[in-house]
Amino acid sequence: LGSLRRASMQAKFAEFERRKANAAKLLRVKYIEFFVAVYSFNTLDQKGIVRFTFDMLDTDKSGRLRREEVEQLARRFLNTKEKKLETKVEQLMFFLDEDRDGEIEFDEFWRLHSRMSLLMFPVFRLQALLRTKLLGEAYWKKASRTRLKIEADTEYTPID
Repeated sequence: LGSLRRASMQAKFAEFERRKANAAKLLRVKYIEFFVAVYSFNTLDQKGIVRFTFDMLDTDKSGRLRREEVEQLARRFLNTKEKKLETKVEQLMFFLDEDRDGEIEFDEFWRLHSRMSLLMFPVFRLQALLRTKLLGEAYWKKASRTRLKIEADTEYTPID
């Protein structure tokens, strides 16, 4: 009986170690990926951050948020029980979908931000903290101007 327990514990420990190793591989980020992500995020203006958020929610990359994507948003970010989820999704669609076509375009999403800027406050606060702690606000203001100039000169916008 003791050897069975020991074998079972060894198998469980081995499985735990395999899962831990796989998780560590998934969490590894190359320096350049980290740098590009920090630079990109810290040089976005307000509309760029709202666009970035919209694009993250637009999982099928259609340029519109479908009802299913709004449901995923509600599942992830609203502390809602499953039985009340449908009601929350209906409310979000009613509030966001101004033209009642069943989908939310970026302009509708942007207007919501313009009316209720507190919704995005955590993201803007994160950017402010990162900018302050990483190289300082002056550096990021200059980097943002440089990015805008490059985008204007090359007609390249990584967000759109």
